[in-house]
Amino acid sequence: MADEQVKLLEKELEEVINYCQSSRLNQDQLRKCAEPLLQISKKSNRKSSSNASEIASRSNSNFRGWIRKLAVLSFVVGVIAVLFQWSVSYRWICVFAKCFALQVLPYWDWTGLHRESCILYNPYLVEENLTEEDCEVCEDYGSIDYQRNISHSTMANEYLFDNMPIVITDAAQDWRATQDFSIDYIKQLYNKDKVLSKFDLCNYKTATGHRFVQVRDNNIPKFHVYWENCFMEPMKALRTYYSRPYFLPPMVETGTINIVAMASPVGDIPFGHDHYKLLSYNSTDSMTWFSQVRGQYFIRLSPRSPCDKICQKLHFVLKEGETLVLPNDMWLFQFAPHGKNPSIAIGATGTWDQ
Repeated sequence: MADEQVKLLEKELEEVINYCQSSRLNQDQLRKCAEPLLQISKKSNRKSSSNASEIASRSNSNFRGWIRKLAVLSFVVGVIAVLFQWSVSYRWICVFAKCFALQVLPYWDWTGLHRESCILYNPYLVEENLTEEDCEVCEDYGSIDYQRNISHSTMANEYLFDNMPIVITDAAQDWRATQDFSIDYIKQLYNKDKVLSKFDLCNYKTATGHRFVQVRDNNIPKFHVYWENCFMEPMKALRTYYSRPYFLPPMVETGTINIVAMASPVGDIPFGHDHYKLLSYNSTDSMTWFSQVRGQYFIRLSPRSPCDKICQKLHFVLKEGETLVLPNDMWLFQFAPHGKNPSIAIGATGTWDQ
């Protein structure tokens, strides 16, 4: 179609030229007759040239814009990479991220999402559950191990990774809690401290059915309770009384709660009485540490299925100054007060990538 139009235009131009020549027009007359056609041609050339320049300019502008965006993105990625590689800045990023997460926790419980191995459902993902092969490590484990001055590698490789509990005898010696804590001191903290008295307790459990306010206000002579601090401010307030246990390897990230347990003296009350009832503590985090600050607690560790058919239950008394370290996947943790003195313990949880 385009070729036919070109041929038609050439034919008409040829006829015009022949007509002009047969009319014996001079050069000026010919130029005057062709002036309208020349004007159209000039306008067309200028428009084509303008369009070409505009397209080239727009293309160059788009190219420069993409280059600027790529440069900014590369700079931002580079800065983030440097911040995450530098240990000091990475530590502060983790601190601020954890603080922000704890601030959000009262309004949105993200812990379930945090514990998920995959945010999106993966039909090919096989959950790692305990197997009878995992239970072989505790098959001949008839009593709890006691250690002091334990190294990170020993703790990780021989106990945490193998799901084996252990008692550390020298973890709480320099803690403020071992100097200050008593039943009355804790009651006063949660009654008058401007932070601890302001927030609600989390996961409060009691063996005797009494509310915490009754225990705190000295209305109950016999009690056996524990609770968690799950809000950031009371967590920080309690952490001023202890430091991160030295035996925790760097791979263990401190959990988002801490634990307080206390009980009045048992005396001669027989085992099985309500006051001596075992309380169970469960956590979905990887491990729990539980440090005896005052008195003693009777501890029962029961293997979870399928290890309950292979391994023995462990019974022992956790004495003042000792810290139980417990991987949560394999063992159910229960405790009750023991002896003629009040019992106080503090603890926390921890996680690591498995």
